Amino acid sequence: MRRIGRRSTAASAADAIRDAIIEGTLAIGQPLSEASLCSSLGISRTPLREALMELEGQGLVDIAPYKGASVFFLSPPQIRQLGRFRKLLELAALEAAMQDCPDELARDLDEVVAEMGAIFSTDSTSAYGALDTRLHESLIAHGGNAYIRQAYQIVGLKLAVFRNLIPRNWDYITNAQRDHLALLEQVKAGRVDRARAILERHIDGGTENYAANVNEALQNKGPGRTGELDDAGS
Repeated sequence: MRRIGRRSTAASAADAIRDAIIEGTLAIGQPLSEASLCSSLGISRTPLREALMELEGQGLVDIAPYKGASVFFLSPPQIRQLGRFRKLLELAALEAAMQDCPDELARDLDEVVAEMGAIFSTDSTSAYGALDTRLHESLIAHGGNAYIRQAYQIVGLKLAVFRNLIPRNWDYITNAQRDHLALLEQVKAGRVDRARAILERHIDGGTENYAANVNEALQNKGPGRTGELDDAGS
C-alpha cells in the first residue's frame, strides 16, 4: 500500500485504511496499532486518529476506551441482522424505482446483468463481485431516497468486506445470476410483487452464505498482523 505523503489529509489516510479493510489486508476483528499504521502510511498520530474516527462513523472501525481501535467484527447472528436491514432498504428502493423510473432502472440493470454474463467466460470471481456491488447500488440509487442512500452506505461497505472475505464458487455465482436475470425480467414487466419476492430470496441467500462461512473464512485467512498494511495492498 502506498505511503501517505506529507501534504495528505486525514481523509486520505481514511481512504487507504478503508481500502485495506475492504480488500482484506486488514482483517475483520483485527486490532489496529497506531504505531504500525503511522509507520505504514508515513503519517503522524493526529491525522491517523481523525481517520479512524471517520471510519468508526462509517461502521468499519470500532474504538473502545482503554482498548484502542480494531476493524469491525460481526458474528453470524449480527450478519443476519445486517441482512435484514439491507433487505428493508433494497426492497423499499426497488419498489420506489419501479414506480418512479422503471425504464431507467431496467436499462441499468440490463447493462450490469449483461456484463455479469460475460464474466462466465473468464475465471474472475472478483470481477463478478464488483458487478454484484454495482447492481445492488443501482437499486438504491434509482430509489431516489437520500435517507435510504445514506443508510445503505454503512451496509454497502460491510458487504464489500464480506464479498472479498468469503470465496464464491461458480455454483453460487450461477445461482445468483439466475436471480439477477429473474429480477430483471420482472422489472421489465413491471411486476413489483414478483420482483420484490425474487430480491428478498436473493438477499436472504447471500446473507446466509456470509453468516455460515465467515468463521471458516477467517480461520483460513489466518491471524492478521496488528495494523500493518502490506505494500501489495496498494
